[in-house]
Amino acid sequence: MFKASTPRVRRNTPALASFSLNQDSLNGADILRVDFTPTEPLGAPPAVRFGGKALLREGSGESPYRYSLPLAGTGLIGTYPIEIDLIDRATNSASLRPRTASVDSVPPTLIDLAFTPA
Repeated sequence: MFKASTPRVRRNTPALASFSLNQDSLNGADILRVDFTPTEPLGAPPAVRFGGKALLREGSGESPYRYSLPLAGTGLIGTYPIEIDLIDRATNSASLRPRTASVDSVPPTLIDLAFTPA
């Protein structure tokens, strides 16, 4: 006798196995760069944002993924989360915020100035 079974659908959401940020304190002339590896193969390229600006993917193929954003001309000042949207091959999705980074636009100033006679 044949016994019918119901297929199991995987409902686990994708996550990050590793994540790195080139620096978490930047100035307006720096390039923000993030590298990450998801816990499983993805069904679509990840979307990565910082302060509402999309980071551009460097390279192609599957993980590890590297994305970057030149900050010059973006107008970003302050602290923002790095946002990563993942969709796996079973169409499970996750919106992650693994870290924050700060952009400072204040130039350095002199605190103490001393002259030495020649």
